[in-house]
Amino acid sequence: MRKVSGVLAVLLAGSVMAGEPKSPEPETAAPGTTIKQTDRYGNVQHHKPSWVVKDHGRIVEINGYGTEQPQKPGFKATGDRVSRTDNYGTVQHDKPSGVVEQDGLIVETDRYGNRQYHKPGFQVQADEVYQTDRYGNRGNQTYEVKGKASPQVPANSTSRPKSSRK
Repeated sequence: MRKVSGVLAVLLAGSVMAGEPKSPEPETAAPGTTIKQTDRYGNVQHHKPSWVVKDHGRIVEINGYGTEQPQKPGFKATGDRVSRTDNYGTVQHDKPSGVVEQDGLIVETDRYGNRQYHKPGFQVQADEVYQTDRYGNRGNQTYEVKGKASPQVPANSTSRPKSSRK
């Protein structure tokens, strides 16, 4: 669960930043944007924890009942990077973080900022996030991004048609 939640915050920043040209001043995800876990078929799992962006890029966990959990460690999104924070909101520089590349690929980084391409990652397409293996092959949908931020990621030849189910 720790690894999943670590990469999860990167998804939020990735869904907002992917596909946009890099600006000199980094932007953060819009407050109110949420990430919800899905099953392998893309159905939202409301009983599992989700995450929401607060002011200044702070990402806070929400339990299955919709209550924010600010006492738990969270994340801080700045530009195309997401870092772990303690329960006070202080960035933990000694922990792994993540970075979003131009094509929507989300790559984990070690505590020194080196990209870990040999590890599994995620691919953001529209408002859906797919898990990828270490070779970049896309797997099942794992998360869904909703909220005020509208992700703009160009679809490529591996994207599937958008389903009409909610």
